[in-house]
Parts: sequence; C-alpha cells; structure tokens
Amino acid sequence: MIPHIEATRAAIGQNSGHSHKSYRLCLSKIFFARLRVRMESSHRKVVAKNVRAFRQKLGWSQEALAEKADLHWTYISGVERCKYNISLDSIVRLAKALGRAPHELLK
Repeated sequence: MIPHIEATRAAIGQNSGHSHKSYRLCLSKIFFARLRVRMESSHRKVVAKNVRAFRQKLGWSQEALAEKADLHWTYISGVERCKYNISLDSIVRLAKALGRAPHELLK
C-alpha cells in the first residue's frame, strides 16, 4: 500500500466510525495539495531558469545581480534553486536589473 494513504487511514481512524466519504474527502485534499505544490514549483522553475539564463548571458554573478536589484545574494540563489515563492515586487526588481520586461521572466 502507498505510505501516505496508510498514514491518512491511520489519521482519520478507519475503524473509528468515520465514513468512507470522509476518507475519500481526505484523500482528495491530499491529492489536490500535492498537485498545487507541483504546479507552483513548475512556475518557480520557469522563473529560476530565466533569471539564471539572463544573469549568465550578462556574465554577472549572483552577487552582482543582487546588488543591482537591491536584494540579498542568498535570495537570488534561492530564487534560482526554486526555494522561494517570489513576489511580484521581486520579479519587477530582477527584471529591471537584468534589463528585461517582467513578463520575460515568466515565459
């Protein structure tokens, strides 16, 4: 059996009087939560790939980009590794520093 399904069954107590409907509802919540994470991470990957490509095209280090965008270099590193859910303000700052339009980071 799949481990997260076993954990879900244990969490809702399959033999504790809960209905099959509540079990299915719980599983669907897990499924959609995982799907949402995958969707978010795919958008992060697009931004990360574009920031890194544009930065490298200019021959800049992460520190140089961070200085021009008025951000910390560790934040640039995190964005390029998909660790942060980057804000619109940060996208605009990075785009301006890279000499690009913000939408170009999202393509």
